[in-house]
This record gives sequence, C-alpha cells and structure tokens, in this order.
Amino acid sequence: MSDVGRRESRLGELEAEILVERAAALGNAGRRLEESVARLARAESQNAPHEEIDDLIYRTSMDLWALLLQREAYGSQASEMERPPEAFSQQTSELERLAAVYKVPRAAVARVGVVRPGKEVRS
Repeated sequence: MSDVGRRESRLGELEAEILVERAAALGNAGRRLEESVARLARAESQNAPHEEIDDLIYRTSMDLWALLLQREAYGSQASEMERPPEAFSQQTSELERLAAVYKVPRAAVARVGVVRPGKEVRS
C-alpha cells in the first residue's frame, strides 16, 4: 500500500472514531435529559418542596439546552430523530421538537438558556 493509501486509510479510521465519539456524546446528553425529566416528574408527583422542584426545572432546562447545542454543533438535523413525520408542523423549532420527543415540561423549556447567578450548570 502506498503512503497516500495508508494516510487515507488512517484518516478514514479517525473519521469513524470521531463519529462514534459524537454518537456516544449525543447519547449521553439524551440520557441526562431523560433522567432530569424523570427526576422532575417524580418530585412533582411526590409534592416535593417548591425549591427542589425549581432546582429540578433548572437542571432539566440546562440538560435540554446542552443537548440542543450539542446537536447543533454536530450538525444533527431533527429529521434524524425517530418520530412520525406528521408529529410536527414545518414551523416547529428544533428546541420544540427535542422538548416533545423527550417530554420536557413547558416550565423547563421556557427556561432554556437562562443561567441563574451562583448556580452551577453541571454538578
């Protein structure tokens, strides 16, 4: 194999590894969001204190924002998500699509991009 062929082969392997890492990162971000939504729903169903619910809404909004930004950074398109085509109108934003797919409460969607002073984004 020529030097050019070996370089192309190594480049192809590197590109494949990058795609695997991107997919894993997106999967992890999606799982974090699912976990946040579940914790929030559990707290609400157990009538948790308002401050705890507020913190969980904030965490859920941050996890939704992180997934949205990561998808945009990787160039992911909403059409790649498994969903029926009639589920969303043409006017639906990517944020709304992700919120619907992951069943994110409106209170968390409304806070996407809002950072509270003195609060850590990720613990």
